[in-house]
Amino acid sequence: MSALPKAVPAVPAASFSTVLILGTLAAGTALGPWSSKIAGATWLVWSLWGLLVGLGPRFGARPAPHPGLPAARWLFFGFAITTVLALCKALYWHDPFDEMYGYLRLTLSAAAACWVLERVLLPAATAAMALRVLAVQCIAALICLASLAWRYYGMDFRNMLPANAIPWAQAVAFAVCLLMPAALAGRVRPGTRAFLWLGVALGGATVLASLSRGAYGIFFWMGWLLAARWRDVHGRWPWGRLSVLGAAFCLALAAVWCVPGDPLRLRLAEKEISQAETHSVFDTSLGTRMYLWTMAWQGLKDSPWMGVGETERMYRIKHAGEELPPAQREGLAYVRTMGHVHNQYLHAALDGGILGLAGMAALILGMAVAAWRLRAVDKSASRQMQGLLFVHTLGGMSNVNFAHTYYVVTLAVATAAVFVCMRPAPPAIAQP
Repeated sequence: MSALPKAVPAVPAASFSTVLILGTLAAGTALGPWSSKIAGATWLVWSLWGLLVGLGPRFGARPAPHPGLPAARWLFFGFAITTVLALCKALYWHDPFDEMYGYLRLTLSAAAACWVLERVLLPAATAAMALRVLAVQCIAALICLASLAWRYYGMDFRNMLPANAIPWAQAVAFAVCLLMPAALAGRVRPGTRAFLWLGVALGGATVLASLSRGAYGIFFWMGWLLAARWRDVHGRWPWGRLSVLGAAFCLALAAVWCVPGDPLRLRLAEKEISQAETHSVFDTSLGTRMYLWTMAWQGLKDSPWMGVGETERMYRIKHAGEELPPAQREGLAYVRTMGHVHNQYLHAALDGGILGLAGMAALILGMAVAAWRLRAVDKSASRQMQGLLFVHTLGGMSNVNFAHTYYVVTLAVATAAVFVCMRPAPPAIAQP
């Protein structure tokens, strides 16, 4: 007579408080594109929840460690090192701590992710629900943008967005980074997958319509992700299809270039670069960036180890061109209205030299190692983190996104969402 199989211990249901907090986070994430205050409140709820979970006592049975916990710890280490280096720079130059607060928000969010993954039993449907919420966020972002474009027709409606247009568009791109790998993975129901693809399409359309060129890098990542998924399925890279896709992209770009009205501001970008190079016209968006980048690079060469500090950087910007003749000095009036150099890495280098660049490298390396560690656990989660890393790194080349609180809190929530969206491993209950 064969032995009866051993009974598998029942998995305890998630607590009511966990469900309530997750519902609050879902509502805040979905409505984040409509209000910077809602986005900030979402980050605050997540961080406070993690803090209470981490510092509070443990009661009863607890879940086995989440498979994504090691990656979350690497993410925390990267963010924490960046915060410490920013603090050292501020103390050395006696600078305000404003910029350090952004890195601290990232660190607190990553710490919350570690504590939640270690101590909280998330409902089984959390991953699928989180992805649906992200799709709703993309839909809400497009509705927000379209309503502003309609209301302020003929005006620059981008100034009416809940936050600066560049970090706002970057936040929508973050949602696309989280949705697309999950939609390609094939582990969701057909109806859910269709809804996720709707979110990807509308999120991409929102980024385009925002006219924020710094966020357009998301489309390169989307193309790479499609090619990588093809390689997963067929075991080889689709070089033929990539060639066709590249040719189609070039044709589409040429068509957009010729469209009257310059809807994506591509011809305007070429004109501004040409004017800055040939006639030293810097009172334009790209002209100002080119002047500030040159100034920052010169400052880094003058003081490579510790930079010049925030106070000196602001002085150089506010007094740009004062030694020039009146006509040339007037041409730099727009430059003198800036508060940063419109490049995250040159900005960090000008303020803190090698120390500032090391902080940026630690943040990027933390995300990269987290993505690498997730490869063996959940390839979709790994690619989600890769997408966030790519969009963040590329976006920092044309703007100082950490100068905007909206960007910081949305990046913090997005990196935490990678772990929330993971498919849970078969649960095992460890007794305390």
